[in-house]
Amino acid sequence: MTGTTNIPPGGHREVDDSASTFSFIGIAAAIILAFLMFLARSNGIVMAILGLLFLAALAVAAWSIREMRRWNPIEVVFSEWPLTLGSSQQLHVHRVAKTSVPDGTIAITGELICTEKAIYKVGTETRTDTATPALLPVSGMGPLAQGRFDGTIELTIPLDRGAPTMDLTHNEITWELKLELTNPNGADKRMSFRIPVVAELAQPHQNIQDAPPEAGR
Repeated sequence: MTGTTNIPPGGHREVDDSASTFSFIGIAAAIILAFLMFLARSNGIVMAILGLLFLAALAVAAWSIREMRRWNPIEVVFSEWPLTLGSSQQLHVHRVAKTSVPDGTIAITGELICTEKAIYKVGTETRTDTATPALLPVSGMGPLAQGRFDGTIELTIPLDRGAPTMDLTHNEITWELKLELTNPNGADKRMSFRIPVVAELAQPHQNIQDAPPEAGR
């Protein structure tokens, strides 16, 4: 069972499946470290270091597997996809528990980050400049009832951000949404998504821009 299957026309769903990814990484790392420990069994110092790393990898794998046994992946539903400059929407965040969890209220906090990167050459040297045209907080909340969490946040893409600010060629603009779910009765959850933002005005702003001047002006 997942959080929702209701995606509006033109919308999009992102699924955070980081727990299974960390589980795979932890198990793979533990296997590799166990093999290295076998090769280095005659060296006590190396064995001790590899042993600590082995235990850390097992801990990551165990935590991730426990997370997968308790919760389905988080689903984030966008009503518009891709986004445009000046667009605003209510973002829906869903999560369903696989086991019994206490009811409560979960807070959602995060940041919407716009990053600009330009790669250029000075003579034979390649250089990279970066800037952050936008760093905006987002927040919301929602109830956790009968093992299901449904939360919302208001997401607005700035109208005056997202265009290149550095007078350089090959500028790359990326938008990232970072979210954290704070559960007072359980483990917190962090996630991030790369979101596409088209460098054009949202429809309401296009209408205002194209509207004829009022009579008498």
